[in-house]
Amino acid sequence: MAKAKKKKTAKKTKKTKSQRSKKAAKKEKIAGKIEHIFEKIQVVTTTLKNPLKAGDIIRIKGHTTDIVQEVASMQIEHKDVQKAKKGDGIGIKVNGYVRDNDVIYFADKKTAAEFRKNNAALRPEPETCQKQAFLPNIPQVPKDAVSTGKTFQLPAQPPAGQPKYFSF
Repeated sequence: MAKAKKKKTAKKTKKTKSQRSKKAAKKEKIAGKIEHIFEKIQVVTTTLKNPLKAGDIIRIKGHTTDIVQEVASMQIEHKDVQKAKKGDGIGIKVNGYVRDNDVIYFADKKTAAEFRKNNAALRPEPETCQKQAFLPNIPQVPKDAVSTGKTFQLPAQPPAGQPKYFSF
């Protein structure tokens, strides 16, 4: 009698949460690992594993952390820099609570595009940010009043169209 051969079937296993997150993390390139935190000034230090420049979108991931932000300021030995190369020890200003040993990734294209889209409304256009628009119309002292010793009095009423007081 011939014995019936049993077919071996591959057993399907469900991926655990940590296996899924490791796969997702592989898509993002590692920039470094947080070595020290200065909590009062919200700055972290790290040694870079890949080059980084100001304006890059990074993602800080840890056990309880998942922050996406733009690198606004970066320092090497207390000097502001725009670019840092692999192996440099840098300090980065962060926008949130992070912990030691959290990993800093470069955000993937999808995350970076979503971050820029959500934060575009928060950044005003350069033309709309004019210094004069925020200052009240303050009368200037004439130059000859200072040199001749004449006294100068401010007008009693504000010019027409100006409010009598400012509320902020």
